[in-house]
Amino acid sequence: MGLTSAGIEEAIDLLEALLEEGRSGDIVELAEHTLRVAEHALEHVDDSDGQMTDVIARLEDLHLDACRRARPDTVALAERLFAWELDGAWDVFDQAVVSYVEVLGNPGLARYRELAEEAWAEVPKLAPGEDSHERYRSRFRITRIMQSLAQCSGSLADRITVEERDLSSGYSFLQIAELCREHGEDDAGPRMGRARDGGVLGKSRPAPAHLPRRGVPPPRAKRRGA
Repeated sequence: MGLTSAGIEEAIDLLEALLEEGRSGDIVELAEHTLRVAEHALEHVDDSDGQMTDVIARLEDLHLDACRRARPDTVALAERLFAWELDGAWDVFDQAVVSYVEVLGNPGLARYRELAEEAWAEVPKLAPGEDSHERYRSRFRITRIMQSLAQCSGSLADRITVEERDLSSGYSFLQIAELCREHGEDDAGPRMGRARDGGVLGKSRPAPAHLPRRGVPPPRAKRRGA
């Protein structure tokens, strides 16, 4: 493990030096290649000490810095970020749109949103008491992407709309109430109370103990779907 992470760290040192020499366009591509190398390494090592996780975080920072300097094709960048975030085995570029919103600009953000909404349209609504075996796999990833887009929009309505796609757990209603309170909606409590008194919360599935809190990314050292 030590040699693997150390070797990639040395490569990052070289990439950072090249970035300072004005090679930002090359570094975008090279950083993505090195991220794939790091992901492959995670398939075969125990990262309980977090060394490879730190390497990936450093590569993500390098990639973002290079994109800010190089100003690559934003539509193509949006497509790569979205595909990586949605389908990657690990959590590389998790909630990418939050970090890359300024780099993507309007064209890139529009393409990213278009791809997200296409995938989101395939996600069924879950009513209280219903469940989905995809909740912690593909559904979880596209939900986080939509949460990120709603966060960037700054719209409470957008954020609630995303959360309302899954009302299978009483925890979902608590998330919505928290969002309302964060935006100064004083009637959030009564609304949740009416839902509870009407039996909605009572019939909901309990939130699993391992369900991450809203806005907190899952541990990077665990493979998705494991």
